Amino acid sequence: MNTRSASSPVVALRRRIQEDPLFQRLEIPCDGRRVILGGLPGASKALLVAALRERVQDRPILLCVAEEFELQDWAEDLLLFSPPRMGRPAPHILPEARREDGEWLPGSLPARRQKLKELGCQDICLMDLSRLMAEVGGEEYDRGETLPLRRGEEVALEALTHKLEEAGFVPVPLVEAPGEFRWSGDILDLFPHSSEKAFRLELFDQEIESIRVLDTGDQRSKESLEEIRVLLPLRKKGARAKETKSVFPLDLLPKALVIVVEPVRFEEHLSRFTLLAGSVSAPAQAFQRGLERLGAMSLSALPGPDSLDFHFEAPKIPVADSGDLKGRLLAAGRLQDNLLLVLRSEPEANRLKAVAQETLRGQELQTAVGNLSRGFRIPSLKTQVLSHGEFFGIGAARRHLQHRRVKPAPRSELIQGFFDLRVGDLIVHAVHGIGRFLGIEQGSRGTSGGQEDHLRLEFRDGVEILVPATMIDLVQKYVGAGDAGPPLDKVGGKAFGKRKAQVAMALKDMAAELLQLQVKRAKHPGFACPAEDELAEEFEKAFPYEDTVDQVRGTREITKDLQQSKPMDRLLCGDVGFGKTELAVRAAFRMVSAGKQAAILVPTTLLAEQHGRTFRDRMSAFGARVEVLSRLRTSKEKKKILQDLEAGKVDVLVGTHRILSRDVRYKDLGLLVIDEEQRFGVAQKEKFRKMRATLDVLSMTATPIPRTLHMALLGIKDISSLTTPPPGRLEIRTKVVERSSALIRSAILGEVSRGGQVFFLHNKVKDLHLVLEELQSLVPEARFVMGHGQMTEKELLQNMNKFLRGEADVLLSTTIVESGIDIPRANTILVDNADHFGLAELHQLRGRVGRDIMQAWCYLLTDPSRPLSPEGKKRLEAMERFSDLGSGFSIAMKDLEIRGAGNLLGPQQSGHIAAIGYDMYCKLLQSAVERSTRGTVRSSDLPQALGSEQVDIDFGVEAYIPTDYISDPSLRMKLLREMDEYKDKRGQKELLERTRDRFGRIPQPVRTLSDVFLTKNLLALEGILSARFEAPDRIILRHHPGRGPHGAWLSNFRDIRPVSSNRTDLILKKKRGKPEAALAFFRDTLLGRRKEGRIIRS
Repeated sequence: MNTRSASSPVVALRRRIQEDPLFQRLEIPCDGRRVILGGLPGASKALLVAALRERVQDRPILLCVAEEFELQDWAEDLLLFSPPRMGRPAPHILPEARREDGEWLPGSLPARRQKLKELGCQDICLMDLSRLMAEVGGEEYDRGETLPLRRGEEVALEALTHKLEEAGFVPVPLVEAPGEFRWSGDILDLFPHSSEKAFRLELFDQEIESIRVLDTGDQRSKESLEEIRVLLPLRKKGARAKETKSVFPLDLLPKALVIVVEPVRFEEHLSRFTLLAGSVSAPAQAFQRGLERLGAMSLSALPGPDSLDFHFEAPKIPVADSGDLKGRLLAAGRLQDNLLLVLRSEPEANRLKAVAQETLRGQELQTAVGNLSRGFRIPSLKTQVLSHGEFFGIGAARRHLQHRRVKPAPRSELIQGFFDLRVGDLIVHAVHGIGRFLGIEQGSRGTSGGQEDHLRLEFRDGVEILVPATMIDLVQKYVGAGDAGPPLDKVGGKAFGKRKAQVAMALKDMAAELLQLQVKRAKHPGFACPAEDELAEEFEKAFPYEDTVDQVRGTREITKDLQQSKPMDRLLCGDVGFGKTELAVRAAFRMVSAGKQAAILVPTTLLAEQHGRTFRDRMSAFGARVEVLSRLRTSKEKKKILQDLEAGKVDVLVGTHRILSRDVRYKDLGLLVIDEEQRFGVAQKEKFRKMRATLDVLSMTATPIPRTLHMALLGIKDISSLTTPPPGRLEIRTKVVERSSALIRSAILGEVSRGGQVFFLHNKVKDLHLVLEELQSLVPEARFVMGHGQMTEKELLQNMNKFLRGEADVLLSTTIVESGIDIPRANTILVDNADHFGLAELHQLRGRVGRDIMQAWCYLLTDPSRPLSPEGKKRLEAMERFSDLGSGFSIAMKDLEIRGAGNLLGPQQSGHIAAIGYDMYCKLLQSAVERSTRGTVRSSDLPQALGSEQVDIDFGVEAYIPTDYISDPSLRMKLLREMDEYKDKRGQKELLERTRDRFGRIPQPVRTLSDVFLTKNLLALEGILSARFEAPDRIILRHHPGRGPHGAWLSNFRDIRPVSSNRTDLILKKKRGKPEAALAFFRDTLLGRRKEGRIIRS
């Protein structure tokens, strides 16, 4: 967020508070004294703290709130009223202490201690009760050894790692959190306890060759450093460890002003830390000691008998005669107060001020850019401060702005992770068929003697074969369409080839049907949005959060589609909570800005209401009118909406399939957005198919159904993928656990105690009241509401709104919350009898939490009294395995593997996938589409289409990945897959750089292996089937009859000798004794290079 200038309206307001006589008389407490302040509703408390910060110049301020969820509100309110400036940082939140099995994780304590010890005068540190009551690192972190590590110095790695473990560091496969390290070969990754960064050390023998900052998101290292200092805590053992005195936050501060927010609620939460026997717990005692030593203030919205009251008030929200922007401005103008609106972006503020100048003649509207939790009124100044939501009457749950970026795994890893082979997995070999993967091992190629990596595969009757790793694209993981594993095929048998041929021919009709719609769309040009649209671009810039790279690309792709006359038909695929709705909002607004209307089609009334709020929230400042057509509207309201829609007064209509009814007439509909298309029925899908021929259509889905996956992956349909999570988003921690009263109480109480909310899913309506009684008896402290499909929609919406407003802590419901319900405060979900749910369903349910920046939890509960079914067990294992951000792709693939395509693809397609595997099915479908565009299918095309051709390179070189370089089999397999992807020198160079950075100096066999892969892929572009080196000067090429090599690159050879119709020998100008030298020359020749200069290739 931009630092505000000294002349900004919020800073001017703060100064007027500082000049107020009441504030001037305010005594700043110290030495155990306490001052009570009242009459401070909403964010006026933050305004007062900002004013106090200017006055209290001799100590830091510790601001204590009851619940964790309040921290971000306070951080953003203070950022608004007390922006950072030179020498005075923004307020920060004390790091959270992490526990596991009842013990504090050592890596989380010293960071807290460090933050508190670094606090300077006028610094503000925010903490909730859980942070206040948690320990900080003790004196051992001050007295421990500080280990300097400098570039150029020698260090014994084994001794160093032993010392790290002695100091409490934990060895892990990937370093992601403080207190972790990884040692692999000559690479040491290390995340010091008190550091905000991790580091990567690379050694040459025992010398530290380089020290680099490690990005824990993509595991790449960045900037180089000369030295780091690692704190090694002095750990006590045995009886001495038990004698260690616990240290809490206030113990570390000799001088500070402690501010307690809403003391009554704070003390209610504090009582949780009082023991049942009546004695006060150690954390509470430490807090009381701190208050007796330091000065304290309490801030309350209500006036009290002993408080100094400021008499601020809750805001008076202007009631508009009409819901449009001008109507709201006119209503605001009738207020006698000065109005300060806090809007979320500069474009939004500029737009509102421009409309206000036309509407409020003679009156100035003051605006500020930021985030305000709740507004307030200052009667003495005749001033009202309102947030965006309060002014526009939206009342939607507010998501917090992100001030830090957490990088996800690269897209290729998220998607490829599912296809990684593990020992024992079923595979599909392009020639031999279905087999089993037994592992990777080294072996020699034929008579050449060179050692290479091979994949060992097992087929029927226990027959095993070795496939060179360089031919890894012949082997894919088997993903079938059912639970029963297929029988293994026979090596050299004809059954698999016949199955492939049958499927390939059957796919001809399917491909023709899919392409028919494309042809029809091309013949019926649609509406093209203007290439230049300043208002739409201004609207996109008004988005108050930071776009992910995928959102930027997706916006560009959708905009390009809308600007063409050919109707758009794009699939927007993104995991739950990754920002699909925002892209749909932008597309709708661009269409509205061009004078058209947009319709947003959703599967449920509940989701329609939520999308209505979201679209209004974004579009309200730009004057677009958004309406929701659902059964929750009265007949009169529906009639008015439909009349205005036909007259063109409604810009965006949101609703269920009702919006496609015959009586719903649009003046000029330009765009249809379909959310979760797979949830609609056959009749609706047929209607969509017809609309796609003439209308711009944007489909959105979090977990693509199989057919959508085919079209998306094979290019039959345009697709935009969102695989990058929003900045600050954490992965949802998923646990499969047996149902128990203790666990349910702990999970609910733990979330509620930090100010969050809980979903409890139970999918049998008849049992819901019994479950409610059980939960109420288990957690009497919590407030419950219910939601299920047999309630009236009005009753359901009332309960949902209660939950949305925070008037209930736990929503007990059926899967009615599966799609799109977005409540940022809800960060724990418990799914009862989770093994009864489908995998895609579980993924959608898990996506209801973790929508903000707090750590979210998903508990999948199973019944301990009955065994899990094999399918149910697989589903739950998949949920635990694929809990990464962006795992929707893997979930969809696993669902296809477990459940089968069923009625989604139809029995015939389901059978095709089971027969040959998903990957081979996709290849054949792609081939069918390509051949259909050329016309008739010839039988001679089939072998090429069946994907059984492969380039074989045999130069007798040493080409493998040593196990002492990369020991993890899955990482070795991943590296082989990545090597098989690049087609040029640049791709090879980038991969080798990433490999060296992560695993250390690259052994020569790995470099040679990368050359073999590159040579193979270059030969494939030339149409060559194999290349074999015969010392000392001959390279033997195999190719299709009559399709030998040609081009200027052949001039590098002394002689070109066609031996037969499918063999050509290339004679080198110089004899090459070593096969590696011959391979390097051949590679460079294919790349169009040679020692004397660049070769021009034909």
